[in-house]
Amino acid sequence: MLVIVATAIAHLPALGNGFTNWDDPGYLLDNRLTVHPLADGVTGLVTTRSLAYPVPVTVLAYAAERAAFGLSPFAFHLVSLALHVLCVLLAAALARRLGARPWPAAGAALLFGLHPVVVEPVAWVVGQKDLLAACFVLLALLVRSDARGQRAGATALAFVLCLAAIGAKPSAVAAVAIVPALDLLLARRIDRSGAILYSGLAVAGALSIALGLVGHGFIGGEGPGRLGARSLTEALWAVWLQARHVVWPDPLLARYFAPTGLALLAGAAAGALVIAALVGAAVASWRRGHREVAFSLAAGLLAYAPVSGLVPLSRGPADSYLYLPLALAVVAAARGLGRLADDGERASRLTAVATALAALAFTFASSRQTDVWHNARTLWDPVASHYPDDPRALMRVGDAHLFMNDPGAALEEYEAIRRRYPGFAASLPAHAATLQALGRNRGAEAILAHAVRLDRTRDSLEAYGFFLATHEVPASDEAAARASLVTVGELLATRGKRAATVGRAARLLRGYGETDLASALERRLAELERRERGRGATGH
Repeated sequence: MLVIVATAIAHLPALGNGFTNWDDPGYLLDNRLTVHPLADGVTGLVTTRSLAYPVPVTVLAYAAERAAFGLSPFAFHLVSLALHVLCVLLAAALARRLGARPWPAAGAALLFGLHPVVVEPVAWVVGQKDLLAACFVLLALLVRSDARGQRAGATALAFVLCLAAIGAKPSAVAAVAIVPALDLLLARRIDRSGAILYSGLAVAGALSIALGLVGHGFIGGEGPGRLGARSLTEALWAVWLQARHVVWPDPLLARYFAPTGLALLAGAAAGALVIAALVGAAVASWRRGHREVAFSLAAGLLAYAPVSGLVPLSRGPADSYLYLPLALAVVAAARGLGRLADDGERASRLTAVATALAALAFTFASSRQTDVWHNARTLWDPVASHYPDDPRALMRVGDAHLFMNDPGAALEEYEAIRRRYPGFAASLPAHAATLQALGRNRGAEAILAHAVRLDRTRDSLEAYGFFLATHEVPASDEAAARASLVTVGELLATRGKRAATVGRAARLLRGYGETDLASALERRLAELERRERGRGATGH
């Protein structure tokens, strides 16, 4: 009860937070699957391609919450808080199952529940995917660690729970290795049901990764990237950054940008030492007979691996990546607290006092960090303050103003970025959208044309092409307009749904001499018009 009450009170301010522009629109606010989960069929729900990787369980959770409560930020944050409390209790239960005494298990779980690093997944609506994944992984480990965990029914349940975890967040693919590690800890032989479980998890994990790679291609993203000297160095720096945040959680930001030069190399070297130290601690604990500690450390490392950047599955550090690793580390922390308390009555009292003081410090820090996630502006102002010379951080502040329906303030930010960083193209589409919101379409067209000239990516081409196809504004750069309309025309020819947009794109492309693509668009236009006449004839 102490753990439940203390954890809930520490994160209670999150219930007053709203939505932010950090993935909330794509995952929830503008995601039609959260209104009609089968809008794209069963395959569309399973793959969730528009989100770049498969998270059907998370989408279904959002859909259920949206159906029950509408778009109430309070309700979504309440569900997140309840999931976090459940995860804390499950972590304590796993520690108890693996030999920890009640008070050390409760103390370690409490420190996990109050740690400022876990604020991000609790206070951020999109962080529900981390909470759901952790909840299902912990449940699977509890089922598997039971004395009857090798029976067919328990094995099947553990598999379903791991599958749900992977469906909540693909990084839970680490369960493919964590479950066998638990069986090794429990000195179990691999029987037929265990072999089937491992094989099924391996197939599910590989499928999830494959769908993620396909999803990145579908949305035209860069994908997770390839391993190279630069990416590996940044990944090791991220390990050092997040290890520091576990020990000294300040500053905690929504977005981190890697340094350059010697600072990056020094951080990478420190990150390599952190990994070596943790692996060494796990090996030493196993050799000394502290196998539960070894399992906990190894499981935490395995859970962090898919999001570390050390494998080409993710990029950039985030505090939410530490949620499942820290939940698994509760076992090791509980055994550590138990050993400290075993050195006599005085040591027991000192351990209890130190745990209580750490819990109070974590509660204070978590409360402050929860306030950061209050809205889009409070979220991005600290990032801009920490990285005052990085245009990516300043762009987020402009995006926040735009998200909160303040285009005037957003325009000031974007114009300042353009003056200060004339070669920075990433903010230009949002800059143009702000001008559109203010009714300045000619200015928006000029900005989008400039974006294509600076950086001819698929995103910039699509932004300019769709603008020209939906606005009666002449193009100021014919070469950029032609390339953009060709890019957009290929999409509209198969997926276009608005006759006016398809028709205008066809006329413009024919004017540029792109007759084949213009003809394909005209066929699509004729098809749309036939559908419209059919609906009118049937009265629907």
